[in-house]
Amino acid sequence: MNKDSRPLPVKENLGRLFASGLVWTAAARFSAQLLSWASFVIVARLLTPADFGVVTGASTFTGIIALIAEFGLGSAIIARPSLTSTEKSQLLGASVLAGLLAMLVCLAMSIPLSKVLKLAALREIVPVVGCTLAIVTVNSVYLAILRREMAFSNVALIEMLKAISQAAFSLAFAVLGWEYWALVLSELGSAVVMLLLLQSRLQLRPQAPNRSVLGDWVVFGRDLVISRVAWYAYTNADFVIVGRRFGGTALGDYSLAFTLVSLPVDKLATLIFSVAPSVLARLRDDPDALKGYILLLFELLAIVVLPLSVGLSLTVRELVIVVLGDKWERAIPLVQAMSLFAIAKSFAPISAAVLISIGNTSEPRRQSLVGLAVMPLAFLIGSFWGVLGVAMAWTVVFPFLTIAQLARAMRALQIHVRNIFTTIRPALYSTVIMALVLGLMKLMLSTTVFPVYSRLCLLVLTGAVTFLLSMWVLARQRLRVLWTSLRRPQSM
Repeated sequence: MNKDSRPLPVKENLGRLFASGLVWTAAARFSAQLLSWASFVIVARLLTPADFGVVTGASTFTGIIALIAEFGLGSAIIARPSLTSTEKSQLLGASVLAGLLAMLVCLAMSIPLSKVLKLAALREIVPVVGCTLAIVTVNSVYLAILRREMAFSNVALIEMLKAISQAAFSLAFAVLGWEYWALVLSELGSAVVMLLLLQSRLQLRPQAPNRSVLGDWVVFGRDLVISRVAWYAYTNADFVIVGRRFGGTALGDYSLAFTLVSLPVDKLATLIFSVAPSVLARLRDDPDALKGYILLLFELLAIVVLPLSVGLSLTVRELVIVVLGDKWERAIPLVQAMSLFAIAKSFAPISAAVLISIGNTSEPRRQSLVGLAVMPLAFLIGSFWGVLGVAMAWTVVFPFLTIAQLARAMRALQIHVRNIFTTIRPALYSTVIMALVLGLMKLMLSTTVFPVYSRLCLLVLTGAVTFLLSMWVLARQRLRVLWTSLRRPQSM
């Protein structure tokens, strides 16, 4: 296993652009996330679980509106073989109209939603979130155009500035005692910042959309909208059930737990998926190179997500108590219950990314509709065992959906499961070794009087060293190839 020196897949200069995009995006997001995580910790200490519960209740509805308003235009722009300047302007115009419509829908639904979720604050929050959605809808078209042009350095810089502004806004508003408004207004302020930066970079002027020009975009976007709305509906059904059955405080605990288990996906795995679609779309006519990049996605995700997700589940008690405080202790078993789900969640987007890159939007739609039929029922059944039962529904059911979806996508490209296992095997074995060492370490520390912050530092250091040493023993040559390619992208 330590003799794997195969080169990374190459197609013209895509290898260089892929690595360059990862480096730029990683550097920008890492810098921004250091500040974002620090501000999140402070905000979580200043706000209450009920504050987070109110905002989560609003997002369960407004997220669906956002997906419909975006209408899959971002993915369509990236996957499109060609894109004229007229189409860019008309797509931007279409996004402006869709954003305004989304804002009006949020305004109309604010009072009914507050009654359904039994959260009176939603009457004021949802209209403001609607303004944010209108801006985010326009931003998605700008970002897709930049990613299509593989201007990853520009995207990374703009996203970094957006994240920094959001952290600054949320921290300032929380310190001022604005409660849940700190979360709502920080989203709005950072969206405005991003819009100004994107417009200054692209200098596009929106035009009224012409049906004759955009007609075929509607067909592509229709399947993506159905797919994403179905996906969003079933991935947020748990929040609705928890809020309705157990109240705002329980929803806040559950929301924080879901955020913690999703950190490796939302903050690191999405780094890879922010770059990959642009590359995969250009490889649709080269099956061999496409297979190579897909296996590379599996490899990178395994190295990043497996140790982080497993390590989080083993150290979450110490992490929550030290970083967030005792008031969030009820979230600890929820994080542990959803650890396996977090791993499945990180690999799930590969299926849709692969199929969309080859122009197949019907299969992702089918997969999302299957999830919509299965997951809400699983959450409802799990709720009879409390909030923990809802969390366990993710771990018990969702991995099987992910495996089935990946199997169908890989079959379309004739990628055997044996190839995938061989690719992720070093990271998988290293994660198992790390888990065993951490488990032994926790057992030893349970008989000592170490302060909780000392235990956390020792566990994190032990886990990191164990995983890295195991990877070095099992796949040192492959690590050299990846490291050299990321340090010198042009060598790919």
